[in-house]
Amino acid sequence: MIPSSPRHVRLSDRTIVEALRSLPPSHGVEDLLFLDAQTLGAPVAARTALVYDPAPLLLEQMQAELSAAEWAQHVPAEASHRVGALAGGALVALASVGAPHERLAQIHLVVAPPSRRRGLGHLVLDTIVRRIVAQGLIPFVNVGADLRARRLALRVGFVGLDLKIVA
Repeated sequence: MIPSSPRHVRLSDRTIVEALRSLPPSHGVEDLLFLDAQTLGAPVAARTALVYDPAPLLLEQMQAELSAAEWAQHVPAEASHRVGALAGGALVALASVGAPHERLAQIHLVVAPPSRRRGLGHLVLDTIVRRIVAQGLIPFVNVGADLRARRLALRVGFVGLDLKIVA
């Protein structure tokens, strides 16, 4: 079930606020959703094969399924982690983490058009988020005006941010 309005968290860690200041200006804070171990939902059961750090050939095959603009927007050239979902031997969903900003790790997600709305984005997003949280990083997504992306992020456990620092 999707919350009717996003929950908000208060960050008591000043390091996170400093990390926010280090983000590029293209990140509007109102478009960012964050997640930590307390907001993370229940694990998603895998209904397909997952691949960690997929081989370049799989990435190239998936790239051919997407527009150049969509690939550039959703798949960072350099990623510290990638998790993909396979269907018929092809990579059809991919979650990537770019280089962390302080303790913040931005998650990028893309699903091949024929495989959308099947829960594969939810599966790879949930899987990579659990990996990032286990490393002590705070995952975040930039959903912008994309309502589907916002709903998916909320289902996984991402929340809005209240920038008040608690002493």
